Amino acid sequence: MKKIITFFAVLFIIAAAHVNAQWTEVNNNIGSKTITSMFAFGEDLMVGTMGGGIFKSSDYGDSWIDVSGDITSKNVNDIRGGAGPQVVWAATDNGLFFTQDHTSYIDGTSNITNKDINYFWFGDSDFNGTKWAVGTNGDGVYVSDELTGPWVQRNTGLTGDALVVNDMSGYEDDDDHYSVIGTDGGVFFSIDSLNTWVAANGSLTGDALKVNRLFGFSTVVLSATDGGYYLTTDLGVNWIEGIVGEKFNQIGIAAFGTPSSFYFLGGTNAYFSLDLQTWNSMDLTGVTGGAITSFATTSQYFYVGTETGGVFRKALANVTGIKQISETIPDNFKLHQNYPNPFNPTTTINFDIPQTGNVKLSIYNSLGEKVKDLVSEIKSAGSYSVSFDASNLTSGIYFYKIEMEAFTSIKKMILVK
Repeated sequence: MKKIITFFAVLFIIAAAHVNAQWTEVNNNIGSKTITSMFAFGEDLMVGTMGGGIFKSSDYGDSWIDVSGDITSKNVNDIRGGAGPQVVWAATDNGLFFTQDHTSYIDGTSNITNKDINYFWFGDSDFNGTKWAVGTNGDGVYVSDELTGPWVQRNTGLTGDALVVNDMSGYEDDDDHYSVIGTDGGVFFSIDSLNTWVAANGSLTGDALKVNRLFGFSTVVLSATDGGYYLTTDLGVNWIEGIVGEKFNQIGIAAFGTPSSFYFLGGTNAYFSLDLQTWNSMDLTGVTGGAITSFATTSQYFYVGTETGGVFRKALANVTGIKQISETIPDNFKLHQNYPNPFNPTTTINFDIPQTGNVKLSIYNSLGEKVKDLVSEIKSAGSYSVSFDASNLTSGIYFYKIEMEAFTSIKKMILVK
């Protein structure tokens, strides 16, 4: 039999969810600095700042220690980690640096002419001479077979604004192999070990050519620009409009097991998506300091950094609004009545699924038009709770519908403003 939760226990869960639903500022010992980048290695969170150097937290942001060591520039444009909790690759306005102990930083800039480095990348290990790559602020791309150089320019195909390289990525499997960069002059691909670059901007114009971050997997590349978010599935031949007219600084995937993996898009506003098709606005109540500049996840929290406000965290279970409230396998499929009902402007929808499957939970207006997808992903057997925010909808009758291979159910709810 399924476990029964008492009325008082339900009230406690609702109250606790409300308390933890907002963002918490976690700037103790770090201050409200400009956060340029961040990453997590296990439970350790690292942030790069403009003017303050590099900081580390091992207690979910409750406290920070300065791990800038002897790095010669505290203006950190970007940091990356890997291979161990002490490893940091740092791109600064005065060179690129590498550390394995958070104390001694090796200057790897070597013979690079322009030391204003925007990005320090792992490069292309399949080809000689390109195991490491850097993107500069105005001098294009440099590559090297060694972490500390010597570096060789690889700018064939790059001119003007395209020499400002803001982000670098790549992908490789049996069928696809490419490198891709985001620049002030658009998106460029290379399929010959970063030797030549080909513009792949399709219909992108104006602010959409100022690419701040990109994320590639298989033939899909996501681009966060000054003019909006765009997606290509054919290596830049065609671009699909996602959210246009907004500036975005960050895009990527937040990978974790609970409650689910999701894609994140951040800038002046923030959005999350479970399927790259529907983007849901993310509540930023409690986040201050301008636009979002960076993000990271640990096992318990999702973090964002802002232009002048420092670091903020939110419990992962409250990020997307999809929470597994019981792993006990229910006896039957069931879509519960939303609570409260009528509501203004938020309500909660619970559902039970006795088997793993692809779950779709959508909201429709009284005309039968879909207004929002709340869930569209594979969920394991259990009981779930989903919050629905109708702030952008008008008063009236709405319907919510759950669909699985073996189950469909529809219920009515009333929005009163």
